[in-house]
Amino acid sequence: MTRIAKDADIATQGIEALARSLGPARTHRFLTLLRPRPTNYVRVSRQIYSKQSVDEIFARSLKRTGSGEDRSSRAQPASHPSDG
Repeated sequence: MTRIAKDADIATQGIEALARSLGPARTHRFLTLLRPRPTNYVRVSRQIYSKQSVDEIFARSLKRTGSGEDRSSRAQPASHPSDG
């Protein structure tokens, strides 16, 4: 009967092979390269959208969603009774 390797077994064998080949410090360094790094989405967004106005971004999003609705044709929010 063939034994199917579990993910943990494969990971352990892989790390052991890396450690034998690279040594512990380089194995650790290699494994940290594979981990996703946190991304500053605010900075990325500013770079992507820096040369576009809010209206351009909004118009493009409307086009992608297929609504085709113009900002100026949107219903105005109802006034609150306490607004007088």
